[in-house]
Amino acid sequence: MRARFRRKGKRKGNDTSKKKDRWYDSLDVLDGCGGDLEDLVIGIALLIAFGLLVFVFPPLILIGIDLLWVVVMFAFGLLGRVVLGRPWSVVATSAGGERREWKVRGFRGAGQLRDTLQAEFDAGLNPHPDRLGL
Repeated sequence: MRARFRRKGKRKGNDTSKKKDRWYDSLDVLDGCGGDLEDLVIGIALLIAFGLLVFVFPPLILIGIDLLWVVVMFAFGLLGRVVLGRPWSVVATSAGGERREWKVRGFRGAGQLRDTLQAEFDAGLNPHPDRLGL
């Protein structure tokens, strides 16, 4: 299909049709597309690509930004615990629901307290934080 441009004015010849020229008659929207199966496949592929571009990629980018934010906050939290000396919490819970919590400075101190508490609980003792000496 080709676009046809006509001048407005009188038509030459014996044209008896009363059809008026409209402004959109000269526009060819399809411009030759849509005639073959290949064009239909290309149109569907473009529609799918547009759908992915609008509905899939922005949420993926936002999820990536959220994950980056979580990693940065984890790094700053770890930095605050290790470098600034914020205490670590060691929590022991019994089968009966009793819960005890100890605050220890440093990651290594928390590991040592955990091991000491485990050994004392396994021995049947009742550990108290003032007697542990940590």
